[in-house]
Amino acid sequence: MRTTLITSTQHPRLRLGEIARAARRHLSATGAAVTTVETDALPHSALLAGTRHPAVRRAEAAVAGAEALVIVTPRYEPSGSDPLRTLLADLPARALRGKPVLPVGLGAHRAHAAGLTRIAGPPGRALPGCFLHDTWLEKRLGRWQLTADADDRLAEALAALRAGSSAEPQRLAS
Repeated sequence: MRTTLITSTQHPRLRLGEIARAARRHLSATGAAVTTVETDALPHSALLAGTRHPAVRRAEAAVAGAEALVIVTPRYEPSGSDPLRTLLADLPARALRGKPVLPVGLGAHRAHAAGLTRIAGPPGRALPGCFLHDTWLEKRLGRWQLTADADDRLAEALAALRAGSSAEPQRLAS
């Protein structure tokens, strides 16, 4: 399964970075080919202005060529950051049509999960979001690590994504 993982960062000292790395590890362990798009690494001015910068074209190609998407987003942006929304909005509708999209959110309380499934937009098939409470990550030796419960929850959500990528195309409720 070709999967594109979209995150703002993979920085080792940030919680989102650890979630993205854990998702990549789980997917790779199942044989999935994983491409990562870091929206913080994209030239935001080119992305928001709609110019055809090579880095933006590579990101769009990674999304269009994927069979499934995983989008990791923080609590204060449950429907995605401006660069993420712009990247997805600028894609042709067929680039997302029928693809399962797993939104993974990080927050301080359950209300932060509100709107998480809106990330996929109409063409994608938003799976139920995977919400991880920020206390489910612990700092060890200067790096964040998922607790066993958080890792299990993420693994279950990714298993649903794998199952959804082979399922008959249908629009899942968001």
